[in-house]
Amino acid sequence: MHKIIFDTFEFDLTPYDISIVEENYWFSDRFFTKYSFPFNFKLTESLLVIFGDLLDDNSKFIETSYNVTYVLGNQLETALFEIERQIGEEIEATFRFGFDELPNFDKKLFELPLHQETITDVYTHAAAIVPQIYPNVNYNYPQIYTEKYDKSTATWETFNGKINNYISGAFLVNTFGNENFANKNIMQPVPYLLHVLKQGFLDAGFTLKGNILTNLLFKKLLLFTDIDYFNLQGNVQEFKVLRSDFDAQPSADVVNYDKTLELSPDSTYKITGVLCSFSKFLGFGNPQYSYSFANISYKGNVLTGVGTTTNLKAVKEIDVTFNTDSDTNVSTQILDFDASGYSQFIQADELIYDLKIERVLENSPSEVRVINKVDLTEVVPNRIFGELVTECKKYFNLEINPIGKDIYIDFLEDNINF
Repeated sequence: MHKIIFDTFEFDLTPYDISIVEENYWFSDRFFTKYSFPFNFKLTESLLVIFGDLLDDNSKFIETSYNVTYVLGNQLETALFEIERQIGEEIEATFRFGFDELPNFDKKLFELPLHQETITDVYTHAAAIVPQIYPNVNYNYPQIYTEKYDKSTATWETFNGKINNYISGAFLVNTFGNENFANKNIMQPVPYLLHVLKQGFLDAGFTLKGNILTNLLFKKLLLFTDIDYFNLQGNVQEFKVLRSDFDAQPSADVVNYDKTLELSPDSTYKITGVLCSFSKFLGFGNPQYSYSFANISYKGNVLTGVGTTTNLKAVKEIDVTFNTDSDTNVSTQILDFDASGYSQFIQADELIYDLKIERVLENSPSEVRVINKVDLTEVVPNRIFGELVTECKKYFNLEINPIGKDIYIDFLEDNINF
């Protein structure tokens, strides 16, 4: 038995001479794919029922790609059947099966089941983790140099430019007393690359195996992401508005947001973070999407905002500084957050506003509070799992081979007979 099965038809491949090739993924960024060489067939009377639109000059939307089930003997595979070329009643087609990628390749790294742990004191906990490596621990606290924080400001003047600052067998501790105020350290767990890979494949139903698990260098590789992994207390406050926290719904498809934040007069404020707006797809007209926006205003003047009629979602990173006037009326000395967007398909953790708002004061530092927990989903890059696997494969020259429910990842040169 040799055929493809679609929702509306079956196509018997037995009469055709079809060559199946397995792609050599040593020389490709694709994974685990088999495909056919192009083969030709003629539109018979029975096939015209299936592919007749190819001959209809009045057809505007001709389907040339079909998600099908490929059947070869007792083997069933999900496949893609594609019409490559058509001249009259002569058709050239191909199909491919296996899979180009794992089903979770489009998952963000923070969506993977990475290590989480409750701890009471990060300094003590980190000191016990530092002497170990993977697989005894899934993360570590390496010392990382950074020039990200401005030492000319009061908050960072005692910071030595090192994340996980470790001296003489101990991590430096931040202190906040009047006589010994010092923001000396940021404590950030960094996951081992092998932990992220292992959990990613496990999430797809596979067990990671191969010689990368025993390679001494690979076992020491860590996956760092540059984030502000601390809480600022004092002159900085976080301002977040969930997409689900709307204030009005003027119609079935629209929700509005109207939030405010009280400010101090004669002050300078700095706003950093992300704005998002969410639109509805209207169809292939102009515009294709409903208008959505998220603005920040002070006394009628829009300081910054984001909006779109061209995408389902618009995202904008902001860094805005402004001054308040001398108005002492608390009802008018406010920052306005005005937004409108699509009311459907709201996810629980989606944010319209994700901001830090700092009142800039000379010689008045904020406290850098370390985070007393381990949650590796919070400290991985904002990338998808498939990108990570592909980049590792290219950079380290890896061979990736699925066998049953195991994924073997080996260094390619180890499998070459010189």
